[in-house]
Amino acid sequence: MDWVRLCDQEGRGMDCIDRDIVGGEQQSKAMDELLEVSLRCILPADNATNLGRFMWNICLKRKEQMFA
Repeated sequence: MDWVRLCDQEGRGMDCIDRDIVGGEQQSKAMDELLEVSLRCILPADNATNLGRFMWNICLKRKEQMFA
């Protein structure tokens, strides 16, 4: 988990994504969002968002993208 945080802080977030899984694709908005979600999931318990709030934020982001 620390490695993932470090890669993100250094601007190397895509190093955390297995290229075999994504078919060697270039970085995309969906991959950036996946990394953002992943980083939220590994926050220490005292900083973590509860699951209900977390899902609400994801749904809100999707709605914003639909109407942008």
